[in-house]
Amino acid sequence: MTAEFELIKKYFSDLDLASPQCVLGVGDDCAIISGPEPGQHLAVSTDTLNAGVHFPADAKGEWVASRALRTNISDLAAMGATAHAFTLALSVPSVDEQWMRSFAHGLEATAREYALPLVGGDTTSGPLSLTITVIGCVAAKHALRRDGAKLGDGIYVDGSLGDGAAALTLIERDELHEGSYLHKRFYSPTVHAKLSQALCGRAHAAIDVSDGLLADLSHILIASKLGAEIHTDSLPVSPEAKLIAGDREVARSWALSGGDDYRLCFTMPDELVSSPALSGFDLHRIGQVNDTGELQLLDSKGRLMAAPLEKGYQHFSNQKGFVA
Repeated sequence: MTAEFELIKKYFSDLDLASPQCVLGVGDDCAIISGPEPGQHLAVSTDTLNAGVHFPADAKGEWVASRALRTNISDLAAMGATAHAFTLALSVPSVDEQWMRSFAHGLEATAREYALPLVGGDTTSGPLSLTITVIGCVAAKHALRRDGAKLGDGIYVDGSLGDGAAALTLIERDELHEGSYLHKRFYSPTVHAKLSQALCGRAHAAIDVSDGLLADLSHILIASKLGAEIHTDSLPVSPEAKLIAGDREVARSWALSGGDDYRLCFTMPDELVSSPALSGFDLHRIGQVNDTGELQLLDSKGRLMAAPLEKGYQHFSNQKGFVA
Protein backbone atom coordinates (compact mmCIF):
# COMPACT_ATOMS: atom_id res chain seq x y z
CA MET A 1 0.00 0.00 0.00
CA THR A 2 1.02 3.62 -0.48
CA ALA A 3 3.17 4.95 2.37
CA GLU A 4 2.09 8.13 4.13
CA PHE A 5 4.78 10.43 2.74
CA GLU A 6 4.44 9.01 -0.78
CA LEU A 7 0.70 9.72 -0.65
CA ILE A 8 1.30 13.32 0.45
CA LYS A 9 3.88 13.87 -2.29
CA LYS A 10 1.71 12.29 -4.99
CA TYR A 11 -1.58 13.99 -4.28
CA PHE A 12 -1.02 17.10 -2.18
CA SER A 13 2.45 18.58 -2.79
CA ASP A 14 1.15 20.62 -5.74
CA LEU A 15 -1.26 22.39 -3.38
CA ASP A 16 1.73 24.00 -1.65
CA LEU A 17 1.11 27.09 -3.78
CA ALA A 18 3.81 29.72 -4.01
CA SER A 19 3.03 32.52 -1.57
CA PRO A 20 5.20 35.21 0.04
CA GLN A 21 3.51 34.40 3.38
CA CYS A 22 4.40 30.69 3.23
CA VAL A 23 7.99 30.28 4.46
CA LEU A 24 7.89 26.47 4.74
CA GLY A 25 5.06 24.28 3.48
CA VAL A 26 4.39 20.55 3.17
CA GLY A 27 7.08 18.17 4.45
CA ASP A 28 8.20 19.24 7.93
CA ASP A 29 6.74 18.97 11.44
CA CYS A 30 4.90 22.28 11.02
CA ALA A 31 4.15 24.72 8.28
CA ILE A 32 5.77 28.11 8.85
CA ILE A 33 3.90 31.24 7.85
CA SER A 34 5.05 34.83 8.08
CA GLY A 35 3.80 36.24 11.37
CA PRO A 36 2.01 39.49 12.04
CA GLU A 37 5.15 40.91 13.69
CA PRO A 38 8.48 41.45 11.90
CA GLY A 39 10.98 38.69 12.64
CA GLN A 40 8.29 36.24 13.79
CA HIS A 41 6.75 33.27 11.99
CA LEU A 42 3.63 31.29 12.75
CA ALA A 43 4.09 27.52 13.11
CA VAL A 44 1.01 25.38 12.40
CA SER A 45 0.59 21.62 12.63
CA THR A 46 -2.42 19.30 12.30
CA ASP A 47 -2.70 15.65 13.34
CA THR A 48 -5.59 13.21 13.31
CA LEU A 49 -5.85 10.34 15.78
CA ASN A 50 -8.23 7.45 15.10
CA ALA A 51 -9.46 4.87 17.61
CA GLY A 52 -7.85 1.49 17.01
CA VAL A 53 -5.05 3.04 14.94
CA HIS A 54 -3.46 5.70 17.16
CA PHE A 55 -4.89 4.64 20.52
CA PRO A 56 -6.86 1.65 21.86
CA ALA A 57 -10.58 2.02 21.16
CA ASP A 58 -11.41 1.33 24.82
CA ALA A 59 -8.93 3.86 26.28
CA LYS A 60 -10.26 6.31 28.84
CA GLY A 61 -11.18 9.71 27.49
CA GLU A 62 -8.68 11.57 29.67
CA TRP A 63 -5.85 9.36 28.39
CA VAL A 64 -6.83 9.97 24.77
CA ALA A 65 -7.04 13.74 25.29
CA SER A 66 -3.67 13.90 27.02
CA ARG A 67 -1.96 11.85 24.32
CA ALA A 68 -3.58 13.75 21.44
CA LEU A 69 -2.72 17.24 22.64
CA ARG A 70 0.79 16.40 23.82
CA THR A 71 1.78 14.68 20.59
CA ASN A 72 0.64 17.75 18.67
CA ILE A 73 2.55 20.12 20.95
CA SER A 74 5.57 17.90 20.29
CA ASP A 75 5.47 18.99 16.63
CA LEU A 76 5.73 22.64 17.68
CA ALA A 77 8.62 21.82 20.01
CA ALA A 78 10.44 20.13 17.13
CA MET A 79 10.41 23.48 15.32
CA GLY A 80 11.46 25.52 18.37
CA ALA A 81 8.03 27.16 18.40
CA THR A 82 6.07 28.36 21.41
CA ALA A 83 2.50 27.03 21.46
CA HIS A 84 -0.22 29.69 21.54
CA ALA A 85 -3.57 28.00 20.82
CA PHE A 86 -5.24 24.90 19.41
CA THR A 87 -8.43 23.79 17.70
CA LEU A 88 -10.21 20.44 18.05
CA ALA A 89 -12.40 18.52 15.61
CA LEU A 90 -14.01 15.58 17.41
CA SER A 91 -15.98 12.73 15.85
CA VAL A 92 -17.82 10.35 18.20
CA PRO A 93 -20.18 7.45 17.36
CA SER A 94 -22.53 8.52 20.17
CA VAL A 95 -22.48 10.82 23.17
CA ASP A 96 -21.18 8.79 26.09
CA GLU A 97 -21.45 11.27 28.96
CA GLN A 98 -18.91 9.50 31.16
CA TRP A 99 -16.32 9.26 28.36
CA MET A 100 -16.92 12.88 27.33
CA ARG A 101 -16.46 14.15 30.89
CA SER A 102 -13.25 12.14 31.16
CA PHE A 103 -12.04 13.46 27.78
CA ALA A 104 -12.83 17.07 28.70
CA HIS A 105 -11.03 16.65 32.04
CA GLY A 106 -7.89 15.31 30.36
CA LEU A 107 -7.98 18.00 27.68
CA GLU A 108 -8.33 20.80 30.23
CA ALA A 109 -5.54 19.44 32.45
CA THR A 110 -3.11 19.20 29.56
CA ALA A 111 -4.12 22.57 28.10
CA ARG A 112 -3.57 24.23 31.48
CA GLU A 113 -0.19 22.53 31.90
CA TYR A 114 1.01 24.12 28.66
CA ALA A 115 -1.06 27.35 28.98
CA LEU A 116 -2.65 26.49 25.64
CA PRO A 117 -6.23 27.71 25.05
CA LEU A 118 -8.79 25.91 22.90
CA VAL A 119 -9.99 28.51 20.37
CA GLY A 120 -12.36 26.58 18.11
CA GLY A 121 -13.17 23.39 16.30
CA ASP A 122 -16.02 21.10 15.34
CA THR A 123 -17.96 18.07 16.57
CA THR A 124 -19.69 15.47 14.43
CA SER A 125 -21.08 11.95 14.52
CA GLY A 126 -18.93 9.11 13.24
CA PRO A 127 -16.15 6.69 14.23
CA LEU A 128 -14.15 7.93 17.21
CA SER A 129 -11.56 10.32 15.80
CA LEU A 130 -10.03 13.62 16.80
CA THR A 131 -8.06 16.17 14.81
CA ILE A 132 -6.04 18.83 16.60
CA THR A 133 -4.41 21.85 15.01
CA VAL A 134 -1.79 23.61 17.10
CA ILE A 135 -0.65 27.16 16.39
CA GLY A 136 2.58 28.63 17.68
CA CYS A 137 5.20 31.26 17.02
CA VAL A 138 8.93 31.08 16.41
CA ALA A 139 11.64 33.65 15.74
CA ALA A 140 12.27 33.72 12.00
CA LYS A 141 16.03 33.20 12.37
CA HIS A 142 15.77 30.36 14.87
CA ALA A 143 13.17 27.93 13.51
CA LEU A 144 14.47 24.35 13.85
CA ARG A 145 14.02 22.87 10.40
CA ARG A 146 14.84 19.41 9.09
CA ASP A 147 17.10 20.72 6.35
CA GLY A 148 19.64 22.47 8.58
CA ALA A 149 21.94 19.64 9.75
CA LYS A 150 25.67 20.33 9.30
CA LEU A 151 28.57 17.99 8.63
CA GLY A 152 30.17 17.00 11.94
CA ASP A 153 27.13 17.80 14.09
CA GLY A 154 26.53 15.50 17.03
CA ILE A 155 23.16 13.74 17.07
CA TYR A 156 21.26 13.93 20.35
CA VAL A 157 18.00 12.79 21.92
CA ASP A 158 16.45 14.13 25.10
CA GLY A 159 15.66 10.95 26.99
CA SER A 160 15.00 7.24 26.61
CA LEU A 161 13.92 5.51 23.41
CA GLY A 162 11.83 2.35 23.09
CA ASP A 163 9.28 3.20 25.79
CA GLY A 164 6.47 3.52 23.25
CA ALA A 165 7.11 0.05 21.84
CA ALA A 166 7.36 -1.40 25.34
CA ALA A 167 4.03 0.21 26.28
CA LEU A 168 2.41 -1.15 23.10
CA THR A 169 3.61 -4.63 24.00
CA LEU A 170 1.87 -4.31 27.38
CA ILE A 171 -1.28 -2.92 25.73
CA GLU A 172 -1.42 -6.00 23.50
CA ARG A 173 -1.11 -8.16 26.61
CA ASP A 174 -3.68 -6.03 28.47
CA GLU A 175 -0.98 -5.42 31.10
CA LEU A 176 -0.34 -1.67 30.83
CA HIS A 177 -1.27 -0.48 34.31
CA GLU A 178 -2.57 3.02 34.90
CA GLY A 179 -0.05 5.22 36.70
CA SER A 180 2.96 3.10 35.72
CA TYR A 181 6.02 4.65 34.07
CA LEU A 182 5.23 3.17 30.66
CA HIS A 183 1.55 4.16 30.91
CA LYS A 184 2.61 7.76 31.49
CA ARG A 185 5.13 7.62 28.66
CA PHE A 186 2.46 6.38 26.25
CA TYR A 187 -0.49 8.56 27.23
CA SER A 188 1.28 11.58 28.74
CA PRO A 189 4.64 12.02 26.99
CA THR A 190 6.48 15.04 28.36
CA VAL A 191 7.16 17.77 25.83
CA HIS A 192 10.13 19.85 27.02
CA ALA A 193 9.12 23.28 25.75
CA LYS A 194 12.03 24.91 27.62
CA LEU A 195 14.50 22.59 25.91
CA SER A 196 12.93 23.46 22.57
CA GLN A 197 13.51 27.14 23.25
CA ALA A 198 17.07 26.52 24.43
CA LEU A 199 17.88 24.70 21.19
CA CYS A 200 16.92 27.71 19.09
CA GLY A 201 20.10 29.36 17.84
CA ARG A 202 22.16 26.34 18.94
CA ALA A 203 20.78 23.24 17.19
CA HIS A 204 20.95 23.09 13.41
CA ALA A 205 18.06 20.67 12.82
CA ALA A 206 15.44 18.85 14.88
CA ILE A 207 12.49 16.48 14.69
CA ASP A 208 10.29 14.71 17.22
CA VAL A 209 10.60 10.92 17.37
CA SER A 210 7.10 9.69 16.61
CA ASP A 211 7.53 7.09 13.86
CA GLY A 212 10.84 5.71 15.15
CA LEU A 213 14.39 7.07 15.41
CA LEU A 214 15.61 5.63 12.10
CA ALA A 215 12.57 6.85 10.18
CA ASP A 216 12.53 10.32 11.71
CA LEU A 217 16.28 10.93 11.64
CA SER A 218 16.21 9.89 7.98
CA HIS A 219 13.88 12.83 7.29
CA ILE A 220 16.57 15.19 8.61
CA LEU A 221 19.33 13.52 6.61
CA ILE A 222 17.36 13.48 3.36
CA ALA A 223 16.34 17.13 3.76
CA SER A 224 19.92 18.12 4.66
CA LYS A 225 21.47 15.91 1.94
CA LEU A 226 23.82 14.26 4.44
CA GLY A 227 24.41 10.93 6.17
CA ALA A 228 25.01 9.85 9.75
CA GLU A 229 26.39 7.16 11.97
CA ILE A 230 24.49 5.94 15.03
CA HIS A 231 26.37 4.26 17.88
CA THR A 232 23.88 1.62 19.00
CA ASP A 233 25.54 1.10 22.37
CA SER A 234 24.79 4.77 23.14
CA LEU A 235 21.03 4.45 22.63
CA PRO A 236 19.29 5.34 25.92
CA VAL A 237 16.78 2.67 26.93
CA SER A 238 14.86 2.85 30.21
CA PRO A 239 15.07 0.01 32.77
CA GLU A 240 11.32 -0.49 32.33
CA ALA A 241 11.62 -0.99 28.56
CA LYS A 242 14.61 -3.31 29.02
CA LEU A 243 12.59 -5.41 31.45
CA ILE A 244 9.67 -5.80 29.04
CA ALA A 245 11.98 -6.46 26.09
CA GLY A 246 13.78 -9.21 27.98
CA ASP A 247 16.48 -9.24 25.33
CA ARG A 248 19.15 -6.72 24.37
CA GLU A 249 18.46 -7.04 20.64
CA VAL A 250 14.72 -6.48 21.12
CA ALA A 251 15.36 -3.41 23.27
CA ARG A 252 17.77 -2.02 20.66
CA SER A 253 15.24 -2.64 17.88
CA TRP A 254 12.56 -0.80 19.87
CA ALA A 255 14.89 2.15 20.41
CA LEU A 256 15.71 2.33 16.70
CA SER A 257 12.31 1.78 15.14
CA GLY A 258 9.61 1.36 17.78
CA GLY A 259 8.16 4.87 17.55
CA ASP A 260 5.73 6.63 19.89
CA ASP A 261 8.53 8.08 22.04
CA TYR A 262 8.02 11.81 21.34
CA ARG A 263 11.58 12.68 22.23
CA LEU A 264 13.38 15.47 20.44
CA CYS A 265 16.14 14.32 18.11
CA PHE A 266 18.44 17.13 17.04
CA THR A 267 21.83 17.86 15.53
CA MET A 268 24.20 20.50 16.89
CA PRO A 269 27.90 21.25 17.37
CA ASP A 270 29.14 19.18 20.30
CA GLU A 271 30.79 22.15 21.99
CA LEU A 272 27.41 23.83 22.45
CA VAL A 273 25.96 21.01 24.56
CA SER A 274 27.79 22.36 27.61
CA SER A 275 25.86 25.63 27.32
CA PRO A 276 24.24 26.62 30.65
CA ALA A 277 20.91 26.89 28.81
CA LEU A 278 21.01 23.13 28.19
CA SER A 279 21.99 22.07 31.70
CA GLY A 280 19.48 19.95 33.58
CA PHE A 281 18.14 18.18 30.49
CA ASP A 282 18.62 14.45 29.94
CA LEU A 283 20.61 14.70 26.70
CA HIS A 284 22.28 11.71 25.06
CA ARG A 285 24.74 11.83 22.18
CA ILE A 286 23.92 8.87 19.94
CA GLY A 287 25.91 9.60 16.80
CA GLN A 288 27.30 12.09 14.34
CA VAL A 289 26.33 13.61 10.99
CA ASN A 290 28.66 12.59 8.16
CA ASP A 291 28.88 12.90 4.38
CA THR A 292 28.15 9.25 3.46
CA GLY A 293 24.61 9.97 2.34
CA GLU A 294 23.51 6.95 4.38
CA LEU A 295 22.27 6.23 7.89
CA GLN A 296 24.79 3.77 9.29
CA LEU A 297 24.54 1.74 12.49
CA LEU A 298 27.74 0.93 14.40
CA ASP A 299 28.20 -1.58 17.21
CA SER A 300 30.34 -1.06 20.33
CA LYS A 301 33.50 -1.83 18.33
CA GLY A 302 32.65 0.57 15.52
CA ARG A 303 31.62 -2.16 13.08
CA LEU A 304 28.77 -1.65 10.64
CA MET A 305 25.52 -3.38 11.55
CA ALA A 306 22.48 -4.28 9.51
CA ALA A 307 19.50 -1.98 10.07
CA PRO A 308 16.23 -3.50 11.34
CA LEU A 309 13.85 -4.56 8.58
CA GLU A 310 11.21 -2.31 10.12
CA LYS A 311 12.68 1.19 10.16
CA GLY A 312 9.60 2.84 11.64
CA TYR A 313 5.85 3.07 11.65
CA GLN A 314 4.23 3.47 8.23
CA HIS A 315 0.63 4.68 8.06
CA PHE A 316 -1.61 2.61 5.74
CA SER A 317 0.70 -0.40 5.95
CA ASN A 318 1.12 -1.41 9.61
CA GLN A 319 -1.67 -3.62 10.83
CA LYS A 320 -1.17 -2.78 14.48
CA GLY A 321 0.47 -0.16 16.55
CA PHE A 322 -0.50 3.22 17.86
CA VAL A 323 1.44 6.17 16.52
CA ALA A 324 0.34 9.80 16.21
